Amino acid sequence: MAGSTDVAKVYERFISLVREVHWLNRISDLLSWDQQVMMPPKGVSARSEQYAVLSGLAHDRLAGNEMADLLAHLEAHSDELDEDQRVNVREVRRSHDRARKVPRELIQEIVTTEGLSQKHWLEAKQKDDFSIFAPWLEKMVALKRRVADAIGYEKTPYDPLLDEFEPHTTSEEVAGVLEGLKPALVELVRRIESSSIRPRREILERSFPIAKQEEFGAWIVRLMGFDFEAGRIDRSPHPFCSGANGDVRITTRYKEDYIPASLFGLMHETGHGLYDQGLDPKHEGTPRGFTVSLGVHESQSRLWENLVGRSMHFWRFAFPFLQAF
Repeated sequence: MAGSTDVAKVYERFISLVREVHWLNRISDLLSWDQQVMMPPKGVSARSEQYAVLSGLAHDRLAGNEMADLLAHLEAHSDELDEDQRVNVREVRRSHDRARKVPRELIQEIVTTEGLSQKHWLEAKQKDDFSIFAPWLEKMVALKRRVADAIGYEKTPYDPLLDEFEPHTTSEEVAGVLEGLKPALVELVRRIESSSIRPRREILERSFPIAKQEEFGAWIVRLMGFDFEAGRIDRSPHPFCSGANGDVRITTRYKEDYIPASLFGLMHETGHGLYDQGLDPKHEGTPRGFTVSLGVHESQSRLWENLVGRSMHFWRFAFPFLQAF
């Protein structure tokens, strides 16, 4: 990059490289969706190797010398960039500096372990036997500790891990928020437990044919504003949401005798999905077009699941339609 004065061309190459990282990660997301929704059990080993290859390619591009040179050049000419461009440079700088501290092999070992552990988590869940999954959880915690050590921290190894999901936030700050909420929540639980009023549960614990749950759930999701031309619903052992913009995939699980499991799972994941579908497609593949943090993301899912889905106003509207299904 030495001697280059064409900032526009440098930025164009920078964004091209940033988007390569994004698309490699999105391919991994699609493979993960497939593993949890469609993939036959014997595909696990090969899938884990696929994760490793893709994560290595993404790490090379994000942490490599070309990205370092591009960032340095653009930072030296930041006065020639507009606000959106400066945001992209700033956020990629954070990710780049972090990535350079974590060995490529460690990243690959983590994604491989995640892929292989999935089937053991599912088996433990089905058999209600934590010991099946425990060794894999222990291994993952050990790997994440190595990431924390590689990045560095002042007080606790969780801080650099938390920073990946909630930028610039520390465990101490989160603890302060939770401690502030604790007294009122403990008192609320105490009042509920000591109350003589007990809600009727039989309406929740009765037979709801799964086919009808699927129809009703999809109807609610559509009412919430989810675009089925840019997304889909599937089944999985545990609800999740993946993707962005024009390809957002949400899942839920079904129990014939307990409709809240599927319905509130769908409303929660649709909250995530609406956020993802609402991202500006003009900036797709760049930090400017990515989600702000997991906390903001979760605020959207919890808003729909709890503040809307569990409210009296919602059920005064929705219950007659549920009866009709």
